[in-house]
Amino acid sequence: MPKIRVTFLGTGAGASIHRAHTAIVLDLPDGTRLLLDASSGNSVMRNATQAGMQAQDFHHILLSHHHGDHMSGLTQVQLLRTRALNGDSPLEVYSTGEALEHATLLFQAIAPGLTVGPGGAVNAEGRQVVRWNPV
Repeated sequence: MPKIRVTFLGTGAGASIHRAHTAIVLDLPDGTRLLLDASSGNSVMRNATQAGMQAQDFHHILLSHHHGDHMSGLTQVQLLRTRALNGDSPLEVYSTGEALEHATLLFQAIAPGLTVGPGGAVNAEGRQVVRWNPV
């Protein structure tokens, strides 16, 4: 039976200063890499890099809920992933409608150069770089 590999990039909560916030990688048997939550700030990518992963390795992100310690690293992953892939493949983000509304506000506030709306984000060249997927 094929196995799922699990890598913990962060397990901290709230105002933790000693551990990165929640981010867990699931490597699925078909080669898909799913990031469960996107931590906060750049800790998700710092810890991913230490584990031998790059932003373009993430195919999908599932946000458990809308709190900043679970999703504010999303813009870091998107920016690095878009640069590495030249905007050729949108980052697929899955969550509740409420969390995706918060993600939209997050991108509108700190992702200059992107047009962000209910379907995700489009860059200046008109390429979709993030796609929201309500679940």
